[in-house]
Amino acid sequence: MRNGLRKFVTSKLIWIFALLHLIYLFVVLLLPKQDLITLMNGLLFCVAAAVCVTFMRETVRIIVLGNVDREDYLLLGIVISWASDVFIRAWVSVMRFLGRPESIVDHPILGLFILWSIIGGSLHLAAPNAFRGKVPTENWVKLGITVLFGTTIAFILIFLRATQMQ
Repeated sequence: MRNGLRKFVTSKLIWIFALLHLIYLFVVLLLPKQDLITLMNGLLFCVAAAVCVTFMRETVRIIVLGNVDREDYLLLGIVISWASDVFIRAWVSVMRFLGRPESIVDHPILGLFILWSIIGGSLHLAAPNAFRGKVPTENWVKLGITVLFGTTIAFILIFLRATQMQ
């Protein structure tokens, strides 16, 4: 147990994670909220675009060959999920820049980008080699429960909004 804790505490990744959070807290104190969100959206857009560019060549090859195996699900899930983030960050940035016009705040295209995230996440869960060569059964159960839970919350919120409008 001690060796595991020592590895955790001395891990460069943990220290980088902690340092980034400290920098974030410092930036939160310096920037107005709107500028902070603009900065974070810009950073996420760049990281998401870099991920997509990095994995796009192999993704296009898989799709062009028309030979998508279950082993490719993780790669496809990564690209689809991060592409969704690219488009959502761009959409949010444009929306904020234009003063949040009602015509684009709840536009159906945003739902499409969210659908891409759902598909990408589902592909992550379905990737057979994600966990030592197989998809654990509990992943499918978790996915089912998550979809049920999310759908239930969405319907409750829609119902509450509809009753408030009356």
